Amino acid sequence: MKKAVIFDMDGVLIDSEPIYMYYTILFFQQFGIQLEDKEVRKLAGSSNAHGWEMMASWWKEEITPNEMKTLYEVSEPKDAFFYSDIANPYVKYVLNHLCQEDFQLAIASSSPMNAITDMVEECQLKGYFNLLVTGMDFAASKPNPEIYLSTMERLKVTPEETIVVEDSHYGIEAGKKAGATVIALKDERFYPDQSECDYLVNDLLEAYLLIQKLKE
Repeated sequence: MKKAVIFDMDGVLIDSEPIYMYYTILFFQQFGIQLEDKEVRKLAGSSNAHGWEMMASWWKEEITPNEMKTLYEVSEPKDAFFYSDIANPYVKYVLNHLCQEDFQLAIASSSPMNAITDMVEECQLKGYFNLLVTGMDFAASKPNPEIYLSTMERLKVTPEETIVVEDSHYGIEAGKKAGATVIALKDERFYPDQSECDYLVNDLLEAYLLIQKLKE
């Protein structure tokens, strides 16, 4: 019997990846660096640490990931968008129904905790989640399963009782390694390898309907 659903954030609850890609391209352009779309797409689903490593490798001279992070954050637009404007369709509907059905719900995201809490606040999702977990608290990021194993342990559920909703290759791999049933939201823009998921769906509503079939 399924008792818990753990959601990734970026690309699942919110459609943030295109905006992050756009700002990354603009950032490098202002320093005279032109990036190809296929390179920038590699950031989708990556951990913060791996993302800064990739961006440092694109810089015009040798630079450390931490130096890259500092330079980007100084130049990054402040309050450039509201999370509520990029919430994926059916988020509240799905979360509300899962809560009514007594599922335990969590977010397990590679994003920093302040981004997760800001998203929950701005999208008015407070009260739906039993637990918010950031990958920043773990030594290894997705595809390492530690974030999902820890989340399940804190929710006091087994992998067999858990459904993970993901979109990226790294996230799907982490969920599978943790032993959970993995539902992936189909992504036809950034072309991640989603072949390892148990089920592939078009949106959160389709994911919810599938959860109804899987819960017993």
